[in-house]
Amino acid sequence: GARLRDGVGAGRMSEVGPETRSEDAAEPTIFQTRRLVEFSDTDQAGIAHFSRFYVFMENAEHEFLRSIGSSVHVETGGRTLGWPRLEAQCRFFRPVRFEDVLDIELRVARRGEKSVTYAVTFRHEGRLVAQGRIASVCCELVPGQRLRSVPMPEEVAAALIVDPELGVASTADRRSERSPAET
Repeated sequence: GARLRDGVGAGRMSEVGPETRSEDAAEPTIFQTRRLVEFSDTDQAGIAHFSRFYVFMENAEHEFLRSIGSSVHVETGGRTLGWPRLEAQCRFFRPVRFEDVLDIELRVARRGEKSVTYAVTFRHEGRLVAQGRIASVCCELVPGQRLRSVPMPEEVAAALIVDPELGVASTADRRSERSPAET
């Protein structure tokens, strides 16, 4: 198939994302981006190595947070906040190869007061390649101190609209309201 380079890595909110929802109807958050499979992403057979999908999910999360004016490491209200990972999982359905373009869709599967779980879908030329989930907890980062989970900033929480079709919470979701040190 066509191996397009245009728009690779240029994430965007879908038309039903937070940028276009009305006050009375909160549509689920849907963030879409593309990723070119680079040579360094592949194994000796020229197939994208499974471990790279975890990097792709994290990169999609970072792009999404930047798209809403935030980051995985942000100064806000006199505090430094970060999003340590609680859980990551991925299921693979078909291989992709060097210079294939992945269409990546990130949705919010769960949002707590302090944590979020994203569901990530990977497609190549419309065909399902892999599906994953990543869960993170919002923590205050103070040098020399243990991580402490804190409520996520309101502007971030407002952009994290759960997709009701995604349903089931992960094991990490049930633990995420405690600090990482307590889990």
